[in-house]
Formats: sequence, structure tokens, C-alpha cells
Amino acid sequence: MSDSATVLDGLDGKVFLDDNGLTFERTKMRATGRGVDTVHAIPWSAVRSAAVEKNSLRVDVAGYDRARLSTGDPNAVDLKRGQREAGDAFASLINTRAAGDAAAAVF
Repeated sequence: MSDSATVLDGLDGKVFLDDNGLTFERTKMRATGRGVDTVHAIPWSAVRSAAVEKNSLRVDVAGYDRARLSTGDPNAVDLKRGQREAGDAFASLINTRAAGDAAAAVF
């Protein structure tokens, strides 16, 4: 992770966005429940999109069938109460970056 990472600190973990992609960090218990290590990285080439669904930031990843529930999805982080706007803004950052160089920022 670079020093210039943008972070979303959710209810059950953190997501770091940097030049390499996304990195999820969770406790051992939360990671085990999702079938991943405590640090789980996804390169930009595999990130398709992100959205907040039912108070969870969920990231669509190439080659991965998303779990029905966010608590079983290694590419999701549950949001804290009152964190919906921050989650939507973080999803927007992910979507802009995943769209590539041709994407235009929306203001």
C-alpha cells in the first residue's frame, strides 16, 4: 500500500484504495468468515465496479461470483451507522478508477 492510500474504515474492516488497487484488512475472525486472509488485495485490472447495497460497500470483481450476503463476501465491507455518504463517495472513487483513463470525474 502506498502512503497516499484513501481509506474507508467500515464496521467490519478497512478498505484502502491506492495506485495498485484495493486492499481489504479485517480481523482474523472476520476474514475467516469470508474465506480470505486478514489482508486481501485486488488489483485494478480485476475491479469492475462498486456500490453501496443495504449498508455495505460491495465491489464487483472479475472472475468472482459475489456472495448473496455481504458478510460472506470478501469484497465487501459493512458500513458503520451514519457512514452511507462516505460509502457512496468511496464507491464513486472506485468506479472512476475502475473505468480507466477515459473516465471523467463527476462533480
